[in-house]
Amino acid sequence: MIKTCKYCNKEFETGRHKHVVYCSHKCANAGTAKTRERRIIIVCEYCKKEFEVTPGDLKYRIIIRFCSNECKAKGQFLDKRIIKNCDNCGKPIETLKVRMLHREETFCSVACKNSGYLKNHPSKSMNWNQRIAEAMATEEIKNKLRTLNSRSRKPMTDEHKNKISDKLFGIMPANSKVNQYTKYKRGTYNINGKDIFFRSKWEANYALYLDFLIKVNQVKSWCYEPRIFYFESIRRGSRSYTPDFKVELPEGGYEWHEVKGYMNPQSKTKLKRMSLYYPKEKIVLIERIKYSDILKKLTGVINFY
Repeated sequence: MIKTCKYCNKEFETGRHKHVVYCSHKCANAGTAKTRERRIIIVCEYCKKEFEVTPGDLKYRIIIRFCSNECKAKGQFLDKRIIKNCDNCGKPIETLKVRMLHREETFCSVACKNSGYLKNHPSKSMNWNQRIAEAMATEEIKNKLRTLNSRSRKPMTDEHKNKISDKLFGIMPANSKVNQYTKYKRGTYNINGKDIFFRSKWEANYALYLDFLIKVNQVKSWCYEPRIFYFESIRRGSRSYTPDFKVELPEGGYEWHEVKGYMNPQSKTKLKRMSLYYPKEKIVLIERIKYSDILKKLTGVINFY
């Protein structure tokens, strides 16, 4: 690139350097001499050293007090600083007055802080084992604690497990409306003008699907959790089962529909015991694949949640 020198007006080639305005160092020194002569000398308020500023700095910056950022960091709070001696070694420390409002002790380093804390607060500086040892009143208490800590807990007997199961048999848990799985949004849903509580959004969508089947005469009616099946001879574990939907068919009869996205061991046990103790009851399992297929086919027809 060919440019004209700003000082001697000679043409010169700059190559790739587009910002060059002088053809040589001699012209650069001569061209900037007048600018350097117009610089102003100021004294730094913190280190008291003289430094130069240009008239442009004073024009666009209202106040220039320090020569560098280090002096600015130390000197801008000069009137708000206080000098205090270290409480451990006596070394003078320069710190802000605000930091001393809520401090009783001042240390110059972490090592001084640790050693000073050990001197002034011996009880707090003790480790946990020492504090426990001093808190023990007698050897008798220590021996009792040793016996309790070393004793292994006995396993629960079958008789005791059956006793607990008998107390809970047939009783719905107090947290039945609290969902342990946050992604399954249980709550009250509006199904064709009726507010019904469902244990998951999947069940609410399946209820909408059953209403659609009623319109096309494939289902006569449905009801949500109308009956609880009890396993009387079972003494422990899953002793009851509540299917999600009772679906009445147009040709007569009914069947039970269970919506399950995930089959945990407890659910598998309930279905096995249901087939064993109530073999005449028909259970239709709506798993993840079947549920997803219903949503894909009828999303434009049914307003699912």
